[in-house]
Formats: sequence, C-alpha cells, structure tokens
Amino acid sequence: MRGFKGAPVSPALVLSIIAVLFAAAGTSLASTPVAIIGKMLGLNGKQKKEVKSIADKEIKGNATTLSVLFAHSAASATTATNATNATNAVNAANAANAANAANAATVGGATVTKIFQKLATNSPTTQIYNINGLVLSAGCASGKPVFTALGPADGEMQVQGAQNGGTAYGLESNGFTKAVDLTNAKEVGAGTLSYANTTGQTVDVTFGFDSLSNFGNTNTGCAITGTAIASP
Repeated sequence: MRGFKGAPVSPALVLSIIAVLFAAAGTSLASTPVAIIGKMLGLNGKQKKEVKSIADKEIKGNATTLSVLFAHSAASATTATNATNATNAVNAANAANAANAANAATVGGATVTKIFQKLATNSPTTQIYNINGLVLSAGCASGKPVFTALGPADGEMQVQGAQNGGTAYGLESNGFTKAVDLTNAKEVGAGTLSYANTTGQTVDVTFGFDSLSNFGNTNTGCAITGTAIASP
C-alpha cells in the first residue's frame, strides 16, 4: 500500500498503529470485539491476532499509569454505580456522597452526625451539636449527665424518653425560651427527639445517657451517645 506522497507503508506498520490506538483507547473500545473492528477494517485472521498481541503488550506496559474515572462497578472510582470507595456513588462501602453507603457524610441529602460524649465527673456543659437552629449541649454535674436542647423562638420539638427501669416521659417545646433538659432529671435512660423550624428543616435524634460508672466501668463520669440526622 502507499502512504503520503507515495511513500510505501508496510502492513506491519499499519497493524502496529491500529493496535496502539486500541491500547490508548482501551476503556472506550473495551466492549467492542476485535473481530468486529477487524472485519470493518478488512483484516484477516493473522492480522487480527497481531493487532491483539500488540495491543495487549501496550496495555500491560502502561498498566501502572492507567486509571478508571467512570465505571459501572469498581473497587475505587471517582464516579461509579457500585464501588468499594467512591467520591460519588449510588452504592458504596465508603463515599463522600451516596444514595446507599455503609459509611457516608450525607445520605439522601441528610447529614448524619454521631453523638459520643465520654465525660469525666464535673465536666462543664458545652455545645456539641448545632444545625438547622437546634443546639445540643452535654456535660456531667457531680456524676449526673447533663444533656440539653435549645432552638429558635419559633422552633418546634417533641421528645419521648424513658429512664432505666421503663418509666416514660415526654417533653415539648412550642418555641424555645430556654434550654430543655432532655434527661428529664433522670440519671440513666434513652429517648428520641424530633425538631423542626418554620422553613421545614428538621433534625431527628436518638440518644442515650448514663451516670457514674459506664463503658464497662472504664469511665467514672457520664456517658451521652446517639445519632442526629438533619435534613438539608
């Protein structure tokens, strides 16, 4: 065959160029069988094998520099339908943002926050959470847990709790004028909190609290734990 300005070009060179193109565009042509492309280009069986051999060598030689930017399934990917680790993913074991994830900063647009306070006796009450207008504070006064909620004057909050032993209690704040004691002056118990502001932003909190001697008697102060889920 003839090249530019009549210079001869060998069939081997043509095959090499085709193979290198296959290797360079490997991810985009990976789903296209060599046989189909070979038929389109009029390659015979021997030429197809040569193209595949050259392409394989090129891919293996550059394997350490290759990466996957987008993938349907991947161990690690920037964007993936399913991934072990991904910046954005529909399903992921770990992701910054994910519809479904084992560990994620946001799930379905909501912000999930862990509450974990392992406090020494007589720890001062300090703010531990603040989102959508809801402020949670925790402390330990003479071995008794302190866990309070404060919000805006037009905020709404409902709390259902129970002290250790099963005695239930309910709290309501139809507009906050002062901090609400979420323990209801109990030393050991658990509860749920539902909060909303007038713009429709919400926060749901599950919590537990314990007084002296907790975490397998490794802590002689107070323990306050739980999870808060805040809407966008």
